[in-house]
Amino acid sequence: MPYYPEFTLIILAAFAVAAGHLSLKKSSLLAGSQGAITYLWAMLGVILLSMGPVAAIYVLRKVPLTLAVPLGSLVYILVPLGANLFFSEKLNRRFWTGLSLVLAGIIIVGLSKA
Repeated sequence: MPYYPEFTLIILAAFAVAAGHLSLKKSSLLAGSQGAITYLWAMLGVILLSMGPVAAIYVLRKVPLTLAVPLGSLVYILVPLGANLFFSEKLNRRFWTGLSLVLAGIIIVGLSKA
């Protein structure tokens, strides 16, 4: 695979963006009860979310857009899984069907460009 370091960066950015969304969720759950801690979770969320576009600017110089964006869609998988793990949000059969389709799309696009 000719884009190995950039693939790693795309995946790390997806995890950072997902963690940012989860941090903002945690912040919203604490809102009104724990001022400073709420603020820290919110700031962590903003910092993590900002890593996505910064990584994209670097990655898109070397990786075709048609490959980078589908790989970045890992966020759509990571956020619900994290919400289930950390906030006990329920994932139904429709979610798992959608997850399977997203994963299949990522794999197909990734293999077609490799």
